[in-house]
Amino acid sequence: MIIGFILLVLVIALGIYFYTSSPTVECSINSDCVVFGKTGDCNCGCYNKDNLPSSTGGECFYSAPIDCKCVNGTCEGIFEGEMSYSEAKQIAEQSECVKEGNLTEGGYFIANSWWIRMDVVNESCNMVCAVDTITKETHIDWRCTSVL
Repeated sequence: MIIGFILLVLVIALGIYFYTSSPTVECSINSDCVVFGKTGDCNCGCYNKDNLPSSTGGECFYSAPIDCKCVNGTCEGIFEGEMSYSEAKQIAEQSECVKEGNLTEGGYFIANSWWIRMDVVNESCNMVCAVDTITKETHIDWRCTSVL
């Protein structure tokens, strides 16, 4: 029983570590940012060209950006006909999501929605604030995977 509890705590701690540690997305100019991976890869997105992830992270439902740009010192993806991460985060900051927890840096674009990371973890599940890029509506979504 105690060994099982210790293993559970260890798994949760490792999940939190991998959730909070990610490659650098900081930039000074647009050419610092590059697209990594392709649609369907867990780690696809925009990263600093000098600090890319070590792998694609397996298969996920994430959409890869078509290009990257440097916005306020952070590499951001450009998605065909969609709002930027910065715009989505601004909407999330004014939404009901912030009553449930704090928004953190990082998000993923999946099927017309930005999933903005939040600092709430419950039973190995991570909370995100989903922002619909068409309706601009938001809702809390629990991601019960090791990805987010």
